[in-house]
Amino acid sequence: MSILVGLTGNIGAGKTITASYFNELGACIIDADQISRRLVSPYQPAWKDIVEEFGSNYLNYDK
Repeated sequence: MSILVGLTGNIGAGKTITASYFNELGACIIDADQISRRLVSPYQPAWKDIVEEFGSNYLNYDK
């Protein structure tokens, strides 16, 4: 039997620390923040769409 838990909350609410506790207990963690950062990284899947929609003036290549 599997249990699915979703952690939500405001910035600083403790989502990351709570997820780390679950991880220590053997839970599989899927971090949507990490996934979204990868998708919008330069030259990754969503990056082209973002540039097409908003233009390159909004890009910060240093981050």
